[in-house]
Amino acid sequence: MRAEFEAQLAHADQICVRLEYAEFLAHAGEIQSAIQQYQQVLQSAESADMPQLRAMAVNQLACLHRQRGEYDTAVVLQRRSLAMGINNALEGELAADLGNLAVDAIAAGDLSLAENLLLRSLALETAANSQAGQAADYGNLAIVYGLQRNYRSAVQCLRRALKLHRQLNDIRAIGCDLMNLAAMYEVQQRWDRSEFLLQLAVRVLQVDDAVDLITRAKSALAETRRISQLRAFDARRN
Repeated sequence: MRAEFEAQLAHADQICVRLEYAEFLAHAGEIQSAIQQYQQVLQSAESADMPQLRAMAVNQLACLHRQRGEYDTAVVLQRRSLAMGINNALEGELAADLGNLAVDAIAAGDLSLAENLLLRSLALETAANSQAGQAADYGNLAIVYGLQRNYRSAVQCLRRALKLHRQLNDIRAIGCDLMNLAAMYEVQQRWDRSEFLLQLAVRVLQVDDAVDLITRAKSALAETRRISQLRAFDARRN
């Protein structure tokens, strides 16, 4: 696949091909190579005066640097992308920028800022009728509310994300939502509810053969069952 992309680029340096190549490298986990390709996409977009592509490339660069743990660089790039979106009225890009900046705010511990950014992003995603975007925002809002120990709001957000992911038939996302719901009930020591949701997550993820997530769900299920058994044990019999 790599050779095919490089052969096409050697023949004619087309922006669309380089963009696909960058996406391929990012999914393959070759972050530095993906960054190099997106930087070239950005240069081409600037030369051709393509604001939407330019904003998208900067947004992707921010995501890749965030993935490498380079949060300061990610924040700078994300703000740059946000400014591009505002200046060029790119509402679709604005929502992504706000959501990603919210993730940075969560990592920095600024939960109030993260909540504000996510609510603004959610409003844009809702206006655009983007189910995937809304689901992502609800999932991140759940993280914010969970960290604030506002478990009721966290559960409500996760249920909304789950409903949207079911409509999209995104099996992996459904499994993750169920696991996150289970974790939210676990911190409230509602072990039976947590165990049920983890069992359901395992069944759902097996449909997609999501081995990594199945392993995590089964591990969490085993731990939940262990705790439930310990709680049921009568210490007076010891």
